[in-house]
Amino acid sequence: MVGAQLILTALQAEAYPIIQNYEMEKISVPFPLYKKDKLYLSITGIGYKSIQESLPNILNYFESQALSHIYNIGVAGGNPHKTELGKIYGVNKVIRNPQDMIFDLGKQPLVELSYLSLESVEKSVTEWIKDYADLVDMEAWYIINILRTKISIEQISILKIVSDFMDLSQRKLTLSDLENYIHNNLNVINSIIKKR
Repeated sequence: MVGAQLILTALQAEAYPIIQNYEMEKISVPFPLYKKDKLYLSITGIGYKSIQESLPNILNYFESQALSHIYNIGVAGGNPHKTELGKIYGVNKVIRNPQDMIFDLGKQPLVELSYLSLESVEKSVTEWIKDYADLVDMEAWYIINILRTKISIEQISILKIVSDFMDLSQRKLTLSDLENYIHNNLNVINSIIKKR
């Protein structure tokens, strides 16, 4: 690790296994921020409004130190024909809707990982239709849109673990489910972070 690295999660349940794994300590600031050496983690909240409110404050904290890489790690809905429940995927393209800017992250060959496109939506998807990208979340596009004014796209990685098949009308996820999905993929997450 050259400079500081920052992990962004939407939920405390996504953050908890990472905080425990790295034995991070909470920093006394007015937003959730944890640290171990040069690795930081912050929780943004879910969706556009939460990102708009939280991410500028998080980035202001790092004004005086360079961030070498930022990761958005969390769960996502997956295409039932292209993804596996509980599997982690790298994201190579992030869209919001066809009229918006498309962020091309490319493949980042740090570890053996499958790469898929991701669509950031405004509300949870309760029923899959083929028009959606391979993965859906509610934050990645908004995060990149803000981060690109501060760092280069090459310094951003999006890692998503499939928690459902865009079928939330039929499947109920618990906080424990979310923690387990992250926990079960910590080896891959660790490998990626160590290679930066």
